[in-house]
Amino acid sequence: MIGEGIAICKKEISRNAESCPYCGEPLKEEQPKQENKNKVDRNSLKGCSGCLVLVFGGFVVMVIFSMFTANSPTSKNSKPSRSISNTTTERVSNSAWDGSVYQVKAYLKRNLKDPDSFEAIEWSSVAKTDNGYMVRCKYRAKNSYGGYNIEHQIFILNKKGNVISVLQN
Repeated sequence: MIGEGIAICKKEISRNAESCPYCGEPLKEEQPKQENKNKVDRNSLKGCSGCLVLVFGGFVVMVIFSMFTANSPTSKNSKPSRSISNTTTERVSNSAWDGSVYQVKAYLKRNLKDPDSFEAIEWSSVAKTDNGYMVRCKYRAKNSYGGYNIEHQIFILNKKGNVISVLQN
């Protein structure tokens, strides 16, 4: 192609023509096929994978570094600080999430015939007594025959939070 609109044979032709109608010489280069546009250049991926490996490696180093520095004091002579609070936490209390009492749930899981079938229906508030705590639980669980029973029981706990007695309601 010599110039736009001029073929090798030096005759003027339309700028939109693909080849010279006189000599047949092609004027425009062929457009790349659509399939080639969708293919990804493999050389460009090599740089991306290197970056990903570098970022992942940096993340692993940060996690390992934070694990070692989180538990160590900032200086050799410093002691961990203790916060002094006037409020005392009870050993037995209702969960803020679902109202359950951890010690009673653990007791039931240890003593039911099918611990996986336990489903709490209702919990009462924990009542503090002279000797410990008391809480009522209504729950559903499987019996020996595989059928579900609904039980209402009152659990008596000592001051340490251990279940010492169970009463039928």
